[in-house]
Formats: sequence, structure tokens, C-alpha cells
Amino acid sequence: MLKNIIYLIFALATVFYAILRIPILSYEVEARLFSIIWLFFALLVIGAQLERLLDYDEKKQKNLMRLKKYQLWKQEQNYLRNKAQVYKQIKDYN
Repeated sequence: MLKNIIYLIFALATVFYAILRIPILSYEVEARLFSIIWLFFALLVIGAQLERLLDYDEKKQKNLMRLKKYQLWKQEQNYLRNKAQVYKQIKDYN
């Protein structure tokens, strides 16, 4: 969570620093296009960090980790079961 706050602060600082220096109202089309695209990506980064901060729920994160561990365990059990069936079929074949 602290990492997201630091990233958000850096992204905001970068936008505030750059907003005075990028040529948004330039007469050159390339410069204006670059400025708009740059601002779009900067706002995308800020939005992602805000989403992570506002949606952060420790209980939810623990439940997700528990679910991932269960799914991994289930995959391992299926693999072992299939492996045992293959060995049984080989043994029965011989």
C-alpha cells in the first residue's frame, strides 16, 4: 500500500511539473498530439494507482491468496491422480 502511495505521489508530481512545459496549445500538430497522448498515459497511471489505493482491502487480498493456493493444490491433485492412472494402465498393459 505504501508503494502505491509513493507511485501516486511521483505520478502527480510528474504531471504537475510537466503540465507547464508540454506544448498543449501549440500550433504544431505533432507537438499537440504528443502532449495529449502523454497526458492520457500519465492520467492512466494515476487512475491505476488510485484504483489500487481505494480498492485495497486486506481481507479481500487474503481471500484471493487462499483461493489461489486452493486452485494450485487442486491442480496438483489432478496431476497426481492422472499420473497414478497412467502408471496403473501401464502396469495393467504389461
